[in-house]
Amino acid sequence: MYYSITITLPKGLTKQYAASPNVSKNLSTLDNEQILNILNRFANHIALANSLDELIINNEKIIWDPNNIQKQYIYDYYNQNPISFADNKTTPGNNTLDQQTGNEIYTLITTKRFLNINSIISNYNKLQIPPSNCFRHLQENIIFPTYKINNSYITKNTYEKNPTPEIFKNILLDFLNNNWIQKPLSYNSYKNNKAYSKYLLNGIWYELPKYESFTPELLQAFKEVQYQNIPYLELSNFEQNFDAFKAYLELINNVTAANYEDAKKNQPQAYSNNNQIVSFFSNELDGENYLIPSYKFLSNTLKDIIKEYKIPPTNSIANQVLEEIKNNQKELLNMDNLFETEFLCSRDRRFDKFVSSLQTHEKMNIFNYFFNALKIRNIKQNENNEWNFNLSTLPFQTTPIKDKTEFSVSYNNNVWSCKCNIMQDNDKGSNLIILNRKNFNPKNYKFDAVLSLDNKIISIFEFDGRDHFTPRTNDGSFMQRLTSDQIKSAFAKKKSIPIYRIPDYSKKQKNNEWREKFKLLIIDIINNYQSGNIKQQNYQTDTTNDITNTIKTN
Repeated sequence: MYYSITITLPKGLTKQYAASPNVSKNLSTLDNEQILNILNRFANHIALANSLDELIINNEKIIWDPNNIQKQYIYDYYNQNPISFADNKTTPGNNTLDQQTGNEIYTLITTKRFLNINSIISNYNKLQIPPSNCFRHLQENIIFPTYKINNSYITKNTYEKNPTPEIFKNILLDFLNNNWIQKPLSYNSYKNNKAYSKYLLNGIWYELPKYESFTPELLQAFKEVQYQNIPYLELSNFEQNFDAFKAYLELINNVTAANYEDAKKNQPQAYSNNNQIVSFFSNELDGENYLIPSYKFLSNTLKDIIKEYKIPPTNSIANQVLEEIKNNQKELLNMDNLFETEFLCSRDRRFDKFVSSLQTHEKMNIFNYFFNALKIRNIKQNENNEWNFNLSTLPFQTTPIKDKTEFSVSYNNNVWSCKCNIMQDNDKGSNLIILNRKNFNPKNYKFDAVLSLDNKIISIFEFDGRDHFTPRTNDGSFMQRLTSDQIKSAFAKKKSIPIYRIPDYSKKQKNNEWREKFKLLIIDIINNYQSGNIKQQNYQTDTTNDITNTIKTN
């Protein structure tokens, strides 16, 4: 019979005994999906049980104290649909382990000290769940044999003590894909978390070398696999480009130390120059990748920028309205996490694949992205050798442009230029903008807001402030903004996703009346989606029709 005793300490003592450099979190506060993520990080329950003192998820130390429901969930994970060895009266593979897998496991049982019935049971006890004679291998639950197994499992094995670099890479990839090494691959994860010291590959057993004894060739193979999982990047510093730091701050609604660190966690990771895993920010405007330092290590100059930093006024009110809808969606729309703001494009896995398809030449070229995106939108060159197109799909309190599209791109005298036709005569500067080739990295794009289900986008909402139609600087970077907007619109068309691009041409300060009308417009679109009547063309005006007969906007 299995017993458990729970002792509740006073809060003061709990804090004392749980003290660690990380924030502590009790396992009982996690849901089943979070627990499953923990279980999947370890090869079997033995590896998990031996790591309980160092169980850290997102900088939070997990105190292992499962409740009764969680104990049953964990027990089922390690015991559901188990497979047994065949005995001498049963043919291997007939609802039993096949000969090759059984031979591999039999070798582990006879060579690994930890893999015996006593260790299996005792480690279940460490996890505070009922013991059994099952253990996990190759993502399947195996019954430890207490009977004489079929002789075909017991064969002499061939060991190869020195795997070639290519074989070593294949073994490492298998280990990562099967969660037998904690991701990302590093010196510590290889040394401390790998479940096996020998591995069967293509019928041959290989002994895995210790990290300290790697030959230069094996070390190179190790690094190649390491960088497949997380890339190695030469990272710039924000001190080299304060505008890049301000662009990173735009991801944070209220720049406090906690919010800064939260935003950092959501950024991609890479190995830096000193082979440390760090977070980085890919700046859309210059195509450079920037190391994101911890808040406490920010220079005084960067801290001064944070003190003075304000969200650009061109779209701040729109963002506030979108965020307000999101925060009150249950009351307003009877929705459950369907409407999201600042949605990272790559969360919809189709986006990265789509962007990759736009790069049709070996060398990355911003004009390839731009014109391939226009092609997907069915925008073709007219008889005057111009590409005329709109960005907006849903004009909102803007003055329609008579007989013109928002943009006209042309090529003359070896120069690419763009006419921004929404600029008025009293605007400063010319509406003819030279389009220069710029560095371009289409990562870390975000949609202003989306309707999404299971990270799959249903509808897209983009609020295009004035800087989407006119340059905000004179450094020629408008090409990057123009291209990124076209990629988003082309993605929506390619995937048949309704996109609502709402323009703001004017310089006027948005008042409460504008704010309320904008809010009602977005809510109306969402309500139409819920009622099954969402059709983008219902919201289009003459401004988005085929003005030149060569343009079709989505």
